[in-house]
Amino acid sequence: MPGTRTAPTVDGTPPYQNASFTFIDHTEDVRSISLQFPPGTTAAQIDSVGTALQARSNASLFKIEVKQIYGSTPDVGNALAEVHISVYDNVVVLFKDQLNHSQDLFVPAPTTALQPDDSDTPIGSALTAIILAVTAGMEQGTTDDWQAVSARFTERREKNQRTYI
Repeated sequence: MPGTRTAPTVDGTPPYQNASFTFIDHTEDVRSISLQFPPGTTAAQIDSVGTALQARSNASLFKIEVKQIYGSTPDVGNALAEVHISVYDNVVVLFKDQLNHSQDLFVPAPTTALQPDDSDTPIGSALTAIILAVTAGMEQGTTDDWQAVSARFTERREKNQRTYI
């Protein structure tokens, strides 16, 4: 049994939007930071945040991405305490198109129906519905032909030092 979804329906009216600002430093390290904005925030207002960030950073701001977000209040009570409980436990599905472009899809905290607790190999047939939904979305209105190529299990931990302000 999976966890409980609380995200609202994707219906064209997002509760908020998210802007990600991506920087590269002189050692080629890349980092993105994100801010949440109300849906009425203008492109010019978001761009002014990027301008202000660049004015105080030695790194180069090279990408700003703005997304509509359909989210709700996170509640750990909606998640299950099963074998793979961490969002850092992932099944990664590799997709490729006919031009060999690739994209990874991460399925965080997979259920044991997808990732058995006694194996390092995901169950491919348990990915069918996800693969069909992803390929239909990526191919919509294009001549692209996306295919799921492989799936693997991974655990990743990324922790950074916190600075209190």
